[in-house]
Order: sequence, then C-alpha cells, then structure tokens
Amino acid sequence: MATGFRAALETHFAHNRAHPQHAVWLDYAASTNERGERVVAKVREFRADVRGLRWLDIGSGYGGVCIAAAKAGAAAVGIEVDPSLLALADANRRDHPGLDVRFEPTSALDWGTLSTWGSFDVITCDNVIEHVPNPPVLMVHIARLLAPGGLVYLTVPNAFSLGQMEKECHYGRFGLSLLDPLDGQRYVKDALGNDSYDVAAYYRLPEYVALLERYGLSWSMLNPVEAGDEEIRKIHAALASLEQARARAEIPVAVRAKVEAFVDAHVGWCRAELALHESLPPGVAREELAHRMAREWLQELWYFVAKPLVAASVEAPTAAVPAPLDDLMRALRGVRSDVPSVLRDVAARVRRRVIP
Repeated sequence: MATGFRAALETHFAHNRAHPQHAVWLDYAASTNERGERVVAKVREFRADVRGLRWLDIGSGYGGVCIAAAKAGAAAVGIEVDPSLLALADANRRDHPGLDVRFEPTSALDWGTLSTWGSFDVITCDNVIEHVPNPPVLMVHIARLLAPGGLVYLTVPNAFSLGQMEKECHYGRFGLSLLDPLDGQRYVKDALGNDSYDVAAYYRLPEYVALLERYGLSWSMLNPVEAGDEEIRKIHAALASLEQARARAEIPVAVRAKVEAFVDAHVGWCRAELALHESLPPGVAREELAHRMAREWLQELWYFVAKPLVAASVEAPTAAVPAPLDDLMRALRGVRSDVPSVLRDVAARVRRRVIP
C-alpha cells in the first residue's frame, strides 16, 4: 500500500488502538483497494470493458472501488457523507495520480444534487444500504441515475444469518444484528463504550428483492448454491456454533432479554424449517427448500447485479414495500400466550419500523 494513505489510516485509527475491534477496522480500511478490485472484477463479468464508462460508487468510504474503477478506465465518482472518510479517500486518490476519480460530500438521498450529475453506466453500493436511513429512496435514486443498459452491483449483509447473529459484521457482537437502531446503539455503548453504531436498518431478502423490482430493476443473485444436503449440514453446524457462542457471550443487561428472545425466535424458526426439510422426500421441493434456507440462514452477504427493465422514469416511493418479518409474525400469532411479552413487543416494533 502506498505510504501516504497508510500513514493517514494510522493517524485516523490511533485514538481507538485499545478498542477490541481496532485491528479488524484497520485491516478492513487498509484493504480497500484490494476489495475495490474484486468489486470491479465482478462488474466486468457483466461489462467486460468499462473504459470510458461513468461509474458512481455510493458510500465510497476509503475510496477503493473508485480507485479500481478508474484504473480500469472508468470515470469514477464516489459519494460519502463522513468527512473523515472523504479525507482518507482523498489521501488514497493522491497515491494514484492521473486517475479520473473524484469524491463528493453528497448523500445518496440528496436528489437535488444527484440529479444535476446526469446518468451513470455503472452504480455500485457495497455494504452501504444498511447504513442509509431510507433504503426505498436510495433505490429509487439508483434507478433514476442508471443509464439505459446500465448495471447496478449491490452487496448487502444478511443480518439474520446464523453467522451474523453469532458475530455481527460491524462490531463482532452476539445478537447485535437482530436489534433495532436504538437498542443497537445501547448495546454498543454499554459493551464497547462508544457511540459509533450507525446501522439504520437491516431488511430481509424479500424486501431487497421487492425494492429492486418495484423501481424497475431486473436482478440476479450471485451467491452460489451447493448440493442441498451439504447446505443443510452446514446449517446444523452453524446452529451448534451459535449456541456455543451464546454460552460465552457478554450481552449488556439493558438489551439481554431482547437479544435472547430474538435469538430464540430465529433459532426456533430455523429448526422448524429443518424439520420440514427432513420430512420431504428426495426431489425438487426438498432441494429448493435447502437452497432457500441456505440463502436465509447461511449466506452472510447477498450479492446482486441488476439492470433496468425499461428506459422509463421512476417515481419516488409513496408506499411501503412488504415488511420483512411477515413470516415471523405469522408464526408468533400461533404461539401460546405465555411467550415472554418482550418477544412480542420487540417483534411488533421491528415489524413496524422496517420500512419508514
């Protein structure tokens, strides 16, 4: 890595050197260009030649995607709302002189600014959507900015996977991904002593699909699938690992009951689906159920590519897409009345808040 950017990173992270996630965060930041190259390589599987294309990276962070896109010949623009990340991305850019790349202090929700920039041939949004306060507005802006024949590359954490429940991807804490933003902030504050939690919302897979389709985008998932029996074996192993992690987890008292209740609900849901799978005879239905369960319970990141269905104007969102906890809520309706009230309360609150 070039010296200037590395030095800027060392200075940026110096204040939290004692933090248990310090090494994880520094390594993640330092790998931005390598991660950006992987994103560009994935895009080039669908658009082999990106030379001369206009490329927008939403939530550009440390700048790696834009640097890699510009190296491949694109004219890259990154938008980022965090001034400290913008400064680091600019240090990264200065280590690569001559590239057609710029970073702008612009929100993905600021249509007044975005609308003046014209259309883009490629739009990337890599592990960002969960930090955006209004994902439907983000998605409609992506659809409006995408040029005819353009390509969207979207990666999304699956907060409800067994692996993310065991160790949430941003802070490495047990059960954190299941909480709403306010309780998430309380968890991080009590456990780690800082106010840096900035996840706005985690949706389920059907909600992301609904957003893409609602705003005229034809999508494909890039996550590979394995033989159904192997996927089921891995789900059983992940459940065992989750229970082991639960036994040693240090959960703040303020959110412990909610975390335990939510984990119980999701584990129960997963085990019920495993029982259903076991009851099915060999065949297509059994295999398809295994693949769906793998996407819901195993895959910690979902990878999408999307293209516009038609070259048409896209209206702003006016109503909610289906809420992501419908299945869980249906299950809860059939549960006995002695289920802890905290489970019903938390599930109902999340059911309401998922789509603003």
